[in-house]
Order: sequence, then C-alpha cells, then structure tokens
Amino acid sequence: MRGLLVPVLCGALATTTGCYSTTLVDAPGATPLRRAGQDELVLESSDGDRVRVGPNSRVRFLRTDGYWTDWVDGDDLCVSREVVARCPDGPEGVEGVRWKYVDGVEVENLDGLTTYAVVVLTTAVVAAVVVLVVLSAKGGGGSGGGHGGGGGHAGGGGGVAHGVHTGGGVGKSMPFPARAGAGAPYDSSGGGAWYGPRFSVDIGDSFAADPTDDTPAPASTGITYQRPLPDGSIPPPPPPPPPRPPPAAAEPATPLLSGMARRRGVIRLVGALEGGTDFTLARNATTAVALGLRFVDTLELAGGLRLIASPDNPQSPTSPVDTSAVVFGRLILNLDVDSHRRVALPFGVDVGAGQADFHGRLVAGVRVRVYEGLSLGVYPFNPTFTAFAEDSRQRSDLGWFTFPTTAEVSYSY
Repeated sequence: MRGLLVPVLCGALATTTGCYSTTLVDAPGATPLRRAGQDELVLESSDGDRVRVGPNSRVRFLRTDGYWTDWVDGDDLCVSREVVARCPDGPEGVEGVRWKYVDGVEVENLDGLTTYAVVVLTTAVVAAVVVLVVLSAKGGGGSGGGHGGGGGHAGGGGGVAHGVHTGGGVGKSMPFPARAGAGAPYDSSGGGAWYGPRFSVDIGDSFAADPTDDTPAPASTGITYQRPLPDGSIPPPPPPPPPRPPPAAAEPATPLLSGMARRRGVIRLVGALEGGTDFTLARNATTAVALGLRFVDTLELAGGLRLIASPDNPQSPTSPVDTSAVVFGRLILNLDVDSHRRVALPFGVDVGAGQADFHGRLVAGVRVRVYEGLSLGVYPFNPTFTAFAEDSRQRSDLGWFTFPTTAEVSYSY
C-alpha cells in the first residue's frame, strides 16, 4: 500500500505547491502597458525587478484610494492612453480604471525555477520509492535504499516553492504605501469584476472632464454691465462667444496583446533536431527529429523518430555497430527561468519502441533562445534505457543503460 500511496502523494505535491511568484511595479514602471496590440512585454519595478506580462499572466492594479482591483488575465486586458479595463464582451463598453488613478501594478506568473525544483524533487522521491519497492521484493532493499535516499537529498537542494498567492495579499514588499481604503464598498451589480469606486469607461465617452471634480460651475446672474462711451451713448452689446467645440472622443480601449501573442500563449508549434553520443561508450551515436505542440507556454507534447547506433557487444572493440530506429513520444515541461524567456529548463520523458522492444529516456537540460523562436539546447548525461529487439545484440533481453549527451536546435512558432 505504501508503494502506491507515496508516489501519488509526491505527484500531488508538484501540482498543489503553487509555484507562482508576484512582482509589484510602480506607476512609472507600468507605462508600457498603455500601448495596445503588443507582443509579450517586460516591466521593470523601481527596485530593478523585471516581470513579464503575457497572455498567461495575471494582473491587478493598486488604485490611488488604496483599493486593489480583481485579478485579470493578461489576454483579457484592454488599454488606451486614458484607461485600463477588462475587455468587453460586447459593444456596450466596460468599467475600468483611469491610469491617473493607478498607483501600481502587480503581476503573477509561473515561477519556472521553483517549479523545476519541485518537479525534480518529486521525481527523485518517486524514483527512490520505486527502487525501494523493487529491490525489497528481490531481497536487495538495503543497498538500494541508500542510493535512492541520496537522490532525494540532491533534489531537495533546488529550492522551495513560493506558495500560493491569495487574492487578498499584497505580494512583494511595496515600493510605495497603500493608503487606507477611502472608496465605496464592494459593488457586484455590474458583475463583480472590479470593486471600490467606479470610474465609467464607456467606449466612446469623453475623458476631458474629471468625474471626481465636484467643484460647482460659477452661477450666472444674467446681468451685463457696459461702460458708456465718451459721448454718453451706450455701446451695442458684444457678440455672443463662439460655441465651445465638442470634446474629442476618447480613444477606445483595445486589447493589450496582439492576436498572435494571444494565440501563442495558448498553443505553439514546436520542431526539434537533436544529436549526440555517450562519452563513456565507444562508437555510438544518437540522432532524433521531433515535432509537436506546446500548450500555455509550458507543457510540450511531441513525437518523432530516433536512430540509435551502438556496438552489438560494448565490451569488444571489434564488435560491429548496428543502427536501430525507434518511434517515440515526448512529454516535457518547458519552464522559463527569466522574464525575457531567454533561458528555459526542459524536464520530462521520451518513451518509444520500434527496432527496440522498449526505449525510455529522462529528458533534462537547458534551452537558450538565440533569436525569436529559435533556441539551442543541451541535455547532459540523460539516463536512457533501451531493450534492443535484434537477437544479434548482446544482452538484448535485459537492455542497455546509456547516458548520452545531446545538443538540440528547436524552433517554436
């Protein structure tokens, strides 16, 4: 029973830890948000922290009266030079907040480095439990337990998750004070998306007048006094002032992110070409081509063809080298480390078969983006198990463990 429960609990750890981080940016640092139709953009806070705002980010705004707005997904934000609002569902417009009433912006993203540490730690614990169960069934649990425990300790050094950020919290230390809430109480009559005093943001309305300016206009008495001319006559009344021109129509709020950016935030096409060798084994090589999809910039599902060249008998320097073809499927997490998405940590597995009864590989390495969607990756000493189907290969029934190091060129669109 323990052999079943522990892996389940470890898997739940990776999904419930809440590997998210929040960054608070003051009003000047949030200025890039005022321009609509952008790809992913990076904001910088006054203390030098950078944070990415993309389709999968969550954003909320601190107003000058001390109230926070509700969280809004990045692909639901509409902006103009005057206002930020949730994108409307129809032409009637929406309620939002004017930029002059915004004191700061808080952005929440998946923390790639912390998530990687949690996933690696969970995988190490699960592997250790599996080794303990298998070896204990064979009567060899003593030595296997010591090795598995060391793996768990190494994985634990990766860090601890930030934890779930609740909606009522402030997140990081704020570079400016939040004043006491002086606004109206929560009002859910309009859907409950925003709260506190409302600022009307009907698309097409004028923003020339300040809706919070309660100063009354000066009253007119209707009496006009005119100075007599030198000859005692009264001059004709002055002509009426020209009519005031109507205020210019406000710029409509449009989506912050471009259509291409919002599409890429949901799904991307990914292709990769990979090759390498096991430096501890003579006369061997592995190459692969893969094509797949990346969902929400994180989960990558792909499939491809791998060619494995290795000697039939690794112990013999004259053993012939055979090449086996394997069709494989890939499931990995592509976890971005920095706000500009320059560095990512892929972690997952390849599983396949073909001219091998079974082929499995732990995929772990680093990808560096060199130009737009083009990335270069390296996967050092990835544990790989292959049970070859050819009868000519030695130990074909048991399979071989190898530790190839491969380089990769990938492109995401």
